Amino acid sequence: MILIAPEHAHDDPAQEWTADKMTHYSREGKHVFMELVRPSKSIDFHAGAKDTAEEIVGALGELAGAVRAEGLKEVIMAGSQRSLRKGQVLYDFMAQGDDEVTIAAGDEVVVLDDSKSEEWWQVRRLKNGKEGVVPSSYVELTDEIRLTKEAIKASKDPQQRSRRDHGRGDGGSNLKTKSKPDSSKVRTWTDRSGSFSVEAQFLGLKDGKIHLHKMNGVKIAVPIAKMSRGDLEYVEDTTGISLDDDKPLADVKRSKSSERRPAEVGASVGKLEKPEYDWFQFFLSCDVSIGLCERYAQAFIRDSMDESVLPDVNATILRTLGLREGDIIKVMRKLDAKNRIRTVAVRHLERK
Repeated sequence: MILIAPEHAHDDPAQEWTADKMTHYSREGKHVFMELVRPSKSIDFHAGAKDTAEEIVGALGELAGAVRAEGLKEVIMAGSQRSLRKGQVLYDFMAQGDDEVTIAAGDEVVVLDDSKSEEWWQVRRLKNGKEGVVPSSYVELTDEIRLTKEAIKASKDPQQRSRRDHGRGDGGSNLKTKSKPDSSKVRTWTDRSGSFSVEAQFLGLKDGKIHLHKMNGVKIAVPIAKMSRGDLEYVEDTTGISLDDDKPLADVKRSKSSERRPAEVGASVGKLEKPEYDWFQFFLSCDVSIGLCERYAQAFIRDSMDESVLPDVNATILRTLGLREGDIIKVMRKLDAKNRIRTVAVRHLERK
């Protein structure tokens, strides 16, 4: 409940709103701004101190988060009657953020929501009922497993299938053995986040997925966008197909700049390529959880954000890019400190 009361009781009566009636809140310095509906009211509250304003915004964030969580719960409950997609976990994943869930290879999960992000899915682990987000590349949907098996089955020699169908009684044994990959073609494959790696042979590229044959005989299909830059370059060299559209923007820029650099040697010493801004390190310096730094950094890179935009970054932009309310406060505190240092430096130069 949000209660707005005048400083003096005889001025105006106090008004109350439930948390879901708050459509916007933000902070600038010592001021806290709110937009409320039913009844409509714009609030500009002077908190007296920045710390007090931050505490108020933090409390408002908790209220807004509670409303969203309740809404999500209702959506999940309402959709429980629909057919949810099931999947199997390909790799172990240890939760690092509060909204993540730990899973192990071989676990069965139900995908609750895959619409908010292509890289992170909301799942429920059937083993213990726990819910949270996990990397989407760690989960292979049941339908995809079936299609992969059918594709492998269809690619086998028809004569081999005929012998199998007509010779089941030979020796009374019909044990299934998994074929092993060609050891000379096995290499280490790593996902884009660096969280897992697997020894496997490259089988081919189909329907936006890289098909691999693991050392234990299991064949998997991993989305192109989930693999590391080195893996994508290997696939490009092997197949002759460009995968620039699936690489992170920063990698594509670095690759193109390195291709141009030999021709420019000696032409212009002063024209050096500006390095990509390290957003991961920036968020880490803001005391953001290391498990979320990579997620935020990828969001900034996808939107072509570089160091030049830092003076224009505000809470609204951070919220749009998916930052949590607590992390928004940490980042804004860091940016405020940067701006103060920049202002002092400018004044010092002006005095000279």
